Amino acid sequence: MPQKPALLIFSSIFLLIFSSILYAQTTDFCNGIADEIPYNRTVDGEITESDIFGRYCFRGQEGDVVNIQIEVTDGDLILEGALSDRFIAEVFEEYTAESGEDMIDIEFTLPESESYLLLVSRAGFGEGTTTGSYSLSLTSDNEPLPLEEISTIFPATLS
Repeated sequence: MPQKPALLIFSSIFLLIFSSILYAQTTDFCNGIADEIPYNRTVDGEITESDIFGRYCFRGQEGDVVNIQIEVTDGDLILEGALSDRFIAEVFEEYTAESGEDMIDIEFTLPESESYLLLVSRAGFGEGTTTGSYSLSLTSDNEPLPLEEISTIFPATLS
C-alpha cells in the first residue's frame, strides 16, 4: 500500500513540471505579461515573499550588443538574472550572484531580431528566502528602434 501514495505524489510532481514547461514554451511573456524596457533605460523593482520575479521585455536587432546590469539597492537579496527568448524556450544567459555580491552584469550579442525576456529573481527562486529592491539597467551599442520600425519588425508582440 505505501507505494500508491508515493506513485501518486511522483505523478503529481511530474505533471506539474511538464505543464509548467509546456506553458512556458507556448506563452509569449512579452505580450502583456512582462513590462517593456527600451535600450538605455533603468527601472526599479522589488523581490518579495509573494512576488519572486521581475519580468522585462525589450526588442532588439540581430547583432546588437546589450549590457544588462542588475544591482541590489536594499535588503538582503541575492540576485538571479536570466536572458531568454520571449517564450523561455531558450535561455541565453543565466547568472546567480554569490552571497555578498550586489550586482550581476550580463553582456550578450543578440542572435536574432526579436523580443527578449529579462528575468530577475532571488537565488533559489521559490526555495530562496532573500528579498529586497533592485535597479535594472539595459544599455546597447545601438539606439532604440523608432516606433514605426518596431511595428513592422515585431508586429505580433506589440500590446
